[in-house]
This record gives sequence, structure tokens and C-alpha cells, in this order.
Amino acid sequence: MPIRDQPGSRRGFRTTARLPPTWQDYAWKPDSNGHSGYYSRTRLAPQHCRLPALIEITEQLRGGAVRLVNAAEMSYHGLSARVHLTEDDAATMWWGKSALDEAPPIYGPYLDLTAGRWSVTLLAPDGVTPADPGIIVDVVHDSGRNTVRPPAPIGPRGTFEILLDRDVTGTEVRMYSSDRDHSVGCILFTALTDKLGPGDGRFEPLGDLRTVGAGIRVDTSGVCHEALTQC
Repeated sequence: MPIRDQPGSRRGFRTTARLPPTWQDYAWKPDSNGHSGYYSRTRLAPQHCRLPALIEITEQLRGGAVRLVNAAEMSYHGLSARVHLTEDDAATMWWGKSALDEAPPIYGPYLDLTAGRWSVTLLAPDGVTPADPGIIVDVVHDSGRNTVRPPAPIGPRGTFEILLDRDVTGTEVRMYSSDRDHSVGCILFTALTDKLGPGDGRFEPLGDLRTVGAGIRVDTSGVCHEALTQC
């Protein structure tokens, strides 16, 4: 399976493997004929998750040690969780309301992270604003044997921190069902250091990523394609 190599301690990553147990072949898009509640199935393509790739490149150019996770890299459990496409054909993580105390409907992406402080941010489908503060997630690693954050809301900024006392494998962000539907555009992992620069090392909205991307002139299709080669 595809692996991206990060430059070791400088970036805060060891080899970061994209190894979820299932890869998503299809996404679902609202019916364009005005039929509320109806969806059509579309095969996932690299352009569907170009926005997370663009955010990752932009943050790296700003000097951030970041890793963006798009909807195609997550795993989905049951019938009430799947990849949705927005009107702009952007892939998002979607899960519907259901009974509580069920298994997390969305989980992954099984990242290998180095020891230290990490900021985890869940972004809305637009890739800029924080996701719903009421979304409940926990964070585990080593096949779920170790919990570094118990289930709790992500809060108004959509960001929380985790502390790893050693290098870990198979890091998962697990999202739980609630009394309403939820959508997340992408998940941002940022390595924090003791000597933090502007913004305390946390993700700050970049504005309209389409405008930012126009000035970068970087072809992100290959970056996204890496996460979709198994679809």
C-alpha cells in the first residue's frame, strides 16, 4: 500500500502509513433533480479530495508540521456512515443520527506518530471553519489498546490536544453517533513543540483555500491520488 515518508524528527512524523482496513470505492451525492433524501452513487476520484491536499501543502509551506486526512482515508461502519460529496464535488465524512452506545461509525486513519504534543482539528466540509463543536470523538492507538483521549466533544474551535509519551502506531480518531447528523471535511494533525511560534502552533483558518491555492500553483492531484490508489 502507498506510504508517504516524512522527514523524521524535523516534521514530527515517522513513516506515515495509510493503512485503513477498508478503502472507499464510492461516494454519495444528493440527487440533483430536487428529490430530498435521495442520493446517487459516484466512484471516488482524486479531484474529490483535492481541498485537504491543498490545505496540507499550504500549511507545510508556512512551516507547519502537519498531516491532513481526507474522507477517502477513513473507515466507515454500518449503513449510517459514508463518504458524501458536496455540491462542489468535495468528499466529506458523513454519519447519521442513531442510537447511542453503538460502535463508532467512522474511525481511522491509522497513522504512525512520534512522541510529543499533537493538535487535532476537525474541519467542516468547507475545509476552513471548525466542525460542529458537539461532535464526540476519542483517540486511540495500537489497534485500540491504548486511549489517549476519552470520548468528548471537540469544542467550539474543533481542536484538542493529545500527548504521546512514546512513538505510536495505528493512531485512530473515532467519531461517535449522536442525536443528529454530522459532516466533517478533513482532520488535521499538527505537531506542536515546546517553543511555539505565532498562533501557538495550532491551525488558523487560511481564508478561501481556492484563492490561496491559485497563488501556490501546485498540482495536488498526485497527493490525493496516493490516498485513493486502493479504491
